[in-house]
Amino acid sequence: MKASTLPIVGIAASAALSASAILLWPELFLFSKVVHYPEWAGIFPDPLIPAWCLAFGALGPTWLGPLRRAGIRIALGSLLGPLMGAAAHDMGLGFSSINTLYQFAWAFIFCFLGPMLLMQLLRCAFSWYRRRVANNSFKPNPLQVR
Repeated sequence: MKASTLPIVGIAASAALSASAILLWPELFLFSKVVHYPEWAGIFPDPLIPAWCLAFGALGPTWLGPLRRAGIRIALGSLLGPLMGAAAHDMGLGFSSINTLYQFAWAFIFCFLGPMLLMQLLRCAFSWYRRRVANNSFKPNPLQVR
C-alpha cells in the first residue's frame, strides 16, 4: 500500500468503526427519551464514558500516515463517523433528514467532541515532543553550562 493512501484508509476505517459502533449501540450515541443501556455499560459511573471510550478507539486509525496532517484526519474522522452512523440508523427506521441532522449533532457534541479534543491534544503533545527530540533540545548546551 502506498504511503499516500494511508491517510485515506485511516479516515475511512475511523468512519466505518464509528458508524458500526453507532449502529451496534445506538442507545449510547443517539438521542432517545427512554434509554436502555447495554449491561456492560453499567460498569462505568457515567453513561457517556462508554461512548467516549468507543469513540476514542474508533478515532485511532486516523493516526495512519504522516503526522503533519493528523489533525485534519482526526477532525474528518470524528465528523464523518457520526454522520454515517446517524444516517444509516435513521434510514433503517424511515426518519426524516432533519432528524438525521439532529442525531448527528447530538452524537458529535456529546459523544465525539471530547475524544476528538483529547486526540488532538495527544497529537499536539506528540508533535511537540518529536520537534524537541529532532532539535536535541533536551540535551544541555555545552556552551551555556557553567
